[in-house]
Amino acid sequence: RHALLGQLRSNSESAVAEATKSGIALSQQISSRDEMDLESKIKTAVEAVTELKGVGPATASVILSLVRPDIFCYMYDEVIDCFLPKRTYSLKVYMTCVTSCMELSRQLTDQWMTAKIARTLWVAAREKAMGIDTATNRKR
Repeated sequence: RHALLGQLRSNSESAVAEATKSGIALSQQISSRDEMDLESKIKTAVEAVTELKGVGPATASVILSLVRPDIFCYMYDEVIDCFLPKRTYSLKVYMTCVTSCMELSRQLTDQWMTAKIARTLWVAAREKAMGIDTATNRKR
């Protein structure tokens, strides 16, 4: 977002490297089979990246979902709308989105990672907004 550019630019290169390396390292230590403390570990990895000025959970989710798409998802507006009545960009909201997507991925086959669930919800929401019939790919 344009309003955050000043804050983002105020981060030193070393601070950016340190925060992203820390978040990535923490994400790589998470086992999807580890039910105990899974949410806490996800939260800790996101918080490591959000130590940077101007970086919130949505930006952190971009980085972490690219590294661990099985655990993390991107915080699309449309995904927030699927699970919550009000769109905000807090860690609490991200945790609701990621745990909801993770639960859906568990109910499906192994090919349905958390990030893929979120991306699919985004595509469905965009198709609906554009008036596309998903069965025929034609405008309604």
